[in-house]
Amino acid sequence: MCIRDRFNIHRMIRFGFKRILPAVSLAKPFFAYPTMNFFNTAAIRSPFSMFSSKRLFASTGNAYIKELSKVSEWETYLSTVSQEKPIIVQFHASWCGPCKTLMPKLEERVKKEGGKLMMLTVNVDKCGAVAQEVGVKAIPHVALLHKGKIVDDFTGVQNMEIIIKFFSQAMKLAEK
Repeated sequence: MCIRDRFNIHRMIRFGFKRILPAVSLAKPFFAYPTMNFFNTAAIRSPFSMFSSKRLFASTGNAYIKELSKVSEWETYLSTVSQEKPIIVQFHASWCGPCKTLMPKLEERVKKEGGKLMMLTVNVDKCGAVAQEVGVKAIPHVALLHKGKIVDDFTGVQNMEIIIKFFSQAMKLAEK
């Protein structure tokens, strides 16, 4: 019997069972849970990810959709690639459900544009410094990058109307 159990028994005797039951918890102590900060590399992973060999983000079959794997690549995209064409940057995490919902919608729109735009996906668990530099507060976060600057952005899963408006703005920049 641990000290906590003895303390709870003492409280039950002193105050009665009705007052103690809400305070009794079978959960793990607070330090047993990993942090929920998505900039942390030790963030929570899906328990089924070890059984899946299928990639959840950034399909490799398309030349216009790239995944940022190193923080050093960000400067390359910022200084050279964004000068040529607009880049749609999506900040996501493998454990984020809304990110998994938004990703196929964005990929579909980028494929429809046929090379006029480029999409860059940034995993905030791997490249947290990039997310902090851009000022990402929540995920999914999507930004439009052109000529080294962020032109427009939105956070969260949006309806198709807002996504189409976002892409039309990107296409106007691509035509210039």
